[in-house]
Amino acid sequence: MSKFVIVCFTLLISAFQVNAQRKNVYGNVFAFKNVVLSNIQVSSVKSKTTAQTDSLGNFRIVCEMEDKIELTGFGFQKKVVKLEKSQNNIKVKMIFKGGNKNIDLAVENGHVSKENLEKSIELYPDQNFEYYNYADIFTAISRIYAGNDNIKVAGKEVFVRKEAGTFSAVPALFMVNGRRAIEISDILTSEIESIEIIPDGSSKYGPGAANGVVLVTTVQNK
Repeated sequence: MSKFVIVCFTLLISAFQVNAQRKNVYGNVFAFKNVVLSNIQVSSVKSKTTAQTDSLGNFRIVCEMEDKIELTGFGFQKKVVKLEKSQNNIKVKMIFKGGNKNIDLAVENGHVSKENLEKSIELYPDQNFEYYNYADIFTAISRIYAGNDNIKVAGKEVFVRKEAGTFSAVPALFMVNGRRAIEISDILTSEIESIEIIPDGSSKYGPGAANGVVLVTTVQNK
């Protein structure tokens, strides 16, 4: 076998081994409550490949089996996601930096419409957080709602009162992903997508929710 053939064969085997160690990763990028983000730059740290999210916030990128993905967009905090070996589908929440300047940057660079962004800022401010920064879910609730005098955390219970009302001795109801939960202390903060607290949920969840409801949604990466 000539040296040329041997070299070609070696290069072919090497290329095959490299490709065998890579995978396609599919993802979706959003902010607040499922507001899709377009034109977000997606980069693979190890494989050095890049991609951008489409009009639905979706992307596909080639990565190493165990890699990191960096996501950047104007007006939003940089996000780094560490991929597990078997992980090839992710959903990524980006955090809006806040302020009119960042609204303009996000809109001008085609990430989101001004209407959708301003509506989300007004209606879902409680969902613009990285919950994993907190030690546990009750610490997260107490810190996020620290300026709200109508909400207080006592141990593993949350109490909610209506405006100008008094706190009931009955704590708020816990709902996790739409289902009633007895307690929520076992939920890891890294798994939390959003926390929303409403003062009276009786119209939707029944009389037991009259003293408030804590709505917890966890990240579902399928």
